[in-house]
Amino acid sequence: MNGVGGVSGGIGIPDIVALIVLVGGFLWMRRK
Repeated sequence: MNGVGGVSGGIGIPDIVALIVLVGGFLWMRRK
């Protein structure tokens, strides 16, 4: 469960989930 550039080459499921959470949170903050 490393971040970007972690083990086993590239982006895994945790990175995708983290990216969705970050983008979703950012858009949610922009709406308010």
